[in-house]
Amino acid sequence: MRILKVLICFMCFVSMCAFATNGDSILSAEEQDWLKENSPISYAPDPDFAPFEYMNEDLELVGINIEYIKMIEDVLDIEITFKVVGDWEKTLDSVKNEKE
Repeated sequence: MRILKVLICFMCFVSMCAFATNGDSILSAEEQDWLKENSPISYAPDPDFAPFEYMNEDLELVGINIEYIKMIEDVLDIEITFKVVGDWEKTLDSVKNEKE
């Protein structure tokens, strides 16, 4: 499951970079509207999944995924907030409970 999360994040980033280079928006008007209506987007990282995402000694989120998300924020001009819940199992439980 973790590897899938990493692959999806990476594929999204690569796709956005490829399309963003021509100056056109990479999102449809409908997608842009959805982002405006649902801003900020929440991302719940696994704080113990180095090197992809983890808490450093200063308790800051760092890692490859975190850098990709910051780039996605810049490319799409959106806000993504980090919601650290705990380990991966607690994060999944939190998402499941929030949807109910």
